[in-house]
Amino acid sequence: MNNLKRFLSFILFFLLITSFTLYLTYDFLLSNLEKFTTRKKIKYKHQIVNIFGDLKSKDCIFWEPKQLHSSQSLGCMTPPPYGQQCTIKKKNSIKGCLLAKEKCNSLTCPSQEFFKTAPAVKSEICQLRTIKFSEFRGRNVEKNHGMCKPNGCTNIFFNFTILELEKEPKEFEKIILTNEKIAEYFELEDNCSYEFGIRNCYRINLE
Repeated sequence: MNNLKRFLSFILFFLLITSFTLYLTYDFLLSNLEKFTTRKKIKYKHQIVNIFGDLKSKDCIFWEPKQLHSSQSLGCMTPPPYGQQCTIKKKNSIKGCLLAKEKCNSLTCPSQEFFKTAPAVKSEICQLRTIKFSEFRGRNVEKNHGMCKPNGCTNIFFNFTILELEKEPKEFEKIILTNEKIAEYFELEDNCSYEFGIRNCYRINLE
């Protein structure tokens, strides 16, 4: 009889210890549920291209002949219609500038009405430039240039920054941040604002 009581007491003690242990385990898991179930988000560094400028300027950006020449690999018209300047179709001009890498920092696009009548082109074009926004003064500004008539030149500058985003960058893909008017002017169509959670975000493929 005494042995039975001891056995039952042991069983009861064991059950109490087990129950208490299970309760502590449950409480621990419940309080740390978010840590166990939330996957740590990995962020990748992206080079972001900020594009800004003036769509209606009476001046154009100076061409530095020693630094940037026409090249078919950039999409420049071949043979070049205006000296050795890289003259390129407006829709392809941003891609051409990015392909030129550090050599190209800006675009100057003539009054399209003027160049539609030019015998060498007869299409909407831009020209690649090396001048940075901080350098756009003095001799780097071609005042009241003829190609800016009648409705003004478009002068666009490039600025590069780094942003951390959750999506892994692709080798030949660039993310562009610009306003809607510039995007419309250059016919940027691949909007990635929703995908990356960034306003006025556009994607361009350099392949």
